[in-house]
Amino acid sequence: MNSVEKQEMVTELAQKFASSSASFVADFQGCNCQDLTSLRRKLRASGASMAVVKNTLVKRAIAGTSSEQLAAQFKGPMAVIWASEDAIGPAKILAGFAKQQEKFKLKAGVFEGKVIDKNGVENLASMPSKEELYSNLLALMNAPATRLLQTINAPGTQVARVLEAWRAKLEEKGE
Repeated sequence: MNSVEKQEMVTELAQKFASSSASFVADFQGCNCQDLTSLRRKLRASGASMAVVKNTLVKRAIAGTSSEQLAAQFKGPMAVIWASEDAIGPAKILAGFAKQQEKFKLKAGVFEGKVIDKNGVENLASMPSKEELYSNLLALMNAPATRLLQTINAPGTQVARVLEAWRAKLEEKGE
C-alpha cells in the first residue's frame, strides 16, 4: 500500500468514526472465518459494519478526536465495529457473540463521545433497544385513554349485569 492509498484509508476511517453513533474494538484472534462472517451479517442487519484494519492507520485516523483514547487498545489484530444509528443493537450482538465465542474479546468502545471499557459495552448491551422503548412509551401514552374508556363503560356494564342477574332469577322462579 503506497502513501496515497494509506492517506485515503486514514481519511475514510476518520469519516467512519465521525459519522458513527458508537464504535467498538474487539480482539478476534482465534475465531474462525465462518463465525466472523456470521457476525458481520448480523451486524450489517442491525445497521453496523465491521472491519479489520491496520492499527497504525486507525491510530492516525482517530488522532485529535474523541476516539483518541482508544489508541491504546490497538495491539495485535483488532476488529473495529461502527454502529451507524442505534448503538444498542450492535452492542447486544457483540456481547452475545463474545459469550458464545471465548476467543472473541470486547476491548472498549466510544459511545456519545465517551470511551467505555468492556463492562461499559456490556452495560450498553443490557439496555432496552429503541423499539422496546417506543413500545413502552406507547403503552404509557395509551394507559390513561384505556382507563378512561373503562371508567365510562363501567356503569353500563354494571347495569347490564344487574339486569342479567334479575332475568336469570325470574327464569328460576318461572316467571
